[in-house]
Order: sequence, then C-alpha cells, then structure tokens
Amino acid sequence: MKVRIILVLSFLAIASCKHPLQIVGEGDIVELNDGARGCTLEEFQAQATRCTDNDVVGDYNVLYEAQPRPGWRFVSWNGACGNVPLGQCAVNVPAAFPAFWDDTFPGVPAPALVATFEPADFVGQDQSFLGAVFGVDDDDAFSALLRATLFADGRFRYETVLESADFDDSLGSGFYEREDDGLMSVSGSDSDFSAGGVATAEFDLVALVDVDPSDDEISVAYLTEIQSDASAATLNGEYFCGFIDSDLAGSFAQAILNGDGTGTVNVLESTSGVTGGGAATYSVTSEGRVTLNFLGARVVGGVADNGNVVALTQTQSATQGAGMCIRASTAQSLAQVVGEYYGAYADTSASTAIRDFRVFSDGSANYTVVADSFGGLITLPVQLPFSVQPNGRISTGFEQGMVSSDGRIAFLMNSRPGGLPELAVYIRKTD
Repeated sequence: MKVRIILVLSFLAIASCKHPLQIVGEGDIVELNDGARGCTLEEFQAQATRCTDNDVVGDYNVLYEAQPRPGWRFVSWNGACGNVPLGQCAVNVPAAFPAFWDDTFPGVPAPALVATFEPADFVGQDQSFLGAVFGVDDDDAFSALLRATLFADGRFRYETVLESADFDDSLGSGFYEREDDGLMSVSGSDSDFSAGGVATAEFDLVALVDVDPSDDEISVAYLTEIQSDASAATLNGEYFCGFIDSDLAGSFAQAILNGDGTGTVNVLESTSGVTGGGAATYSVTSEGRVTLNFLGARVVGGVADNGNVVALTQTQSATQGAGMCIRASTAQSLAQVVGEYYGAYADTSASTAIRDFRVFSDGSANYTVVADSFGGLITLPVQLPFSVQPNGRISTGFEQGMVSSDGRIAFLMNSRPGGLPELAVYIRKTD
C-alpha cells in the first residue's frame, strides 16, 4: 500500500535565537542530524535549557523525530511544523531569519515546537517486515519490495528496497489500528481510519489493501516478518502459487524447491491458456528476502511461518505483479479450514477489496465485501462450493488456491483460461 509522506520543509516566522521545545504526554524530541539538539521527557520536566532555550546560531537546519515512550503514541507536531501528524519534522531556516526576529521581537522566544503524545490503544513490540507491493497509479502498474516497520504505538513507516519504474514513493508513513479479530485499519493521520487489511494473530503476515481510488491509486501489500536465520533451506518441498500481473495474466503454479537454491516451477493453469514449466533458481537471505527466477521472470518477496508461506512481487521493467505461495500439507481436511477469514483481494482490472470470507462444515463458503475500490459493496453473501484436498489445495468451483497446514493463511485465485485474473489472500480471524 503506498502512503505518501510529507515532511514540512517550510518555516513560517520562526527565526530566533531561542526556539523552545515542548512535550505534551510522554515521549522525547530527538535530533536525527548529530544529536546536539533535542529534548527528552526528563529534560522537559526539569525545564532544562536544551528544551526552554534551544539557542539558534546561524543557519538552522535540523531534522527532529518524536519518539513515544512505551505505552504512548505520537499524535502531532505544533509550531514549526504546523499540525502535521507524522513522526519527523524538518526545519530549514537561513541565518538571516534569527536577525530579523531579534530586530522585530527583541528578547521574545520564537513559538515553541510542540510534540504531542497520547496513551496508545495497542501496546506490543515494534516489528519489521518485508513488503511485496502491487498496484495501479493513473492506469500504470507499479510494484515494489519494501522494508516496513509497524511500531507498537500505532505508527508505521516504510522505505523502498526495489521498485518498478512507476513506483515513486521511496519513503512513507502513517498510522494503523488492529482490531481484536485481525482487521487492520489505516490512516495518513491519527484519525479518520478506514479498513485497510488483515493481520495474523502472531503478526507474522499482514495483508494491506488500498481501496481508496480518489488519488487514482490502489494497491495490495503483503508484509512478512523479517527473519534472523533464514536460508535457502527454509524453502524446501512442494508449493502451490498464485500470480497476477500487469500483462493481465493470472497463473496457478506448482513449485518444487529443493532447499539448496534449485527447483522447478510448473504453470498448471493460466488465464492466457499457457501452461508448462522448467527449472528455477532461488536465494533466501538471513532476514527472509526471497529472489526466485523461473520461466524468464524474476520475483522477490519474503517468507513467513517458517517457510510455509512466501509473499512475492515482480518489479521487472516490462511486467509488475503479485503472488502468494503456500507449502503443501500431508493431511489437510475441511474441518481444519472451517471458520471465518478476512481477505485482501486484487484483480487486473484495477480493483481491490477487503472480503469477509466464511467456510462451513457442509462444504460451502460465502463472502461479503467490507470495503472496495469500485463502490460496489456486496452486502448479501456470495454462495460458493468449497473443497479441500489432503495436500491443502482448495477450490470454490471457479477459483483454486491453497491453505496452510494450520489453516491460518490461504489464497484463492481465478486462473481459468479467458477469465479475469484475481487473487485473494485470506487470514483467519483471531476473535
């Protein structure tokens, strides 16, 4: 999901020999340049001169960051940055401004820069992820591999690792909330949250969906928790994969990965009607970053659930796309899959959605749409047949896919020849 970051670079009427730093709530103001400036919570409470004076001499070029204390979240900046609810504030003032201020307002400090914090609704641990992104911006497809951090105070931030030509956000940030059942809501500010994805109870896989087309941009992002000791051996066995791409194609494939960087990929069905396969090579870094080469394509992404799940994106100049692979089981059954899921849906007609999906013990399933990009909310359940094979392959009649051995994660896709390429990644509700 692309969330644009705006760092306030302007500085309105705040040039002085003193630029006080103030804190509301519990947190610190940290300077990211060289650490000479800033104001900790303890310093502010003691009215230290670093906070009350913050003397400015010459050019004033500094990047501050608001860092919440445990159990608190950053809300907004006030003063130099205006009311901008992002974690960082860039201040750039030429030396002439302090002189002007002193001449105009002798002895008067400039308006303080205030960082406001509030108690966090969700308190846990900061977690880092690799993110596989695919979307459309002004009718141009884009994709990227991101490094993202979801902070315990409800903020998130990302930076680009790899990107296609039409992906133009190297940095991004915003806010998130996670409901008890796993539904994720996101916002560019600390208010006006809207449904934006789903996370596992373990928070090792997060699927985010941008369903707001007002900026001519929609996307899906699959986040896998960064590992510490992954390797090629992490991916070992039989996998089934679903891919959709900007060539308006959808493919359902079998991958055999040997645990040593070699394997095969065989396309079993595709909307283009093309099937077949051949040799594949792959690599896995210690943090779980995957590169997979097959049939002339290169896809990248991350692993989750001890290598049972692989989230992928294609960032080549000619083709962009998204994919999900799940390792085959040995004794999967319908009983293990029955339950309720949220799903992150995308297709190649530039549509995205969040689905509420249910699997029943009588071999049926249905879904409704929680939010979508095309304004066609489906409030009446769409009824589907549902079947499970022992190896984890699942089907709804016109869709096929896979479910993980523990029933937490699944995907379904439409890869029928001539059909609309669709991919929905489902995560079991945690409530």
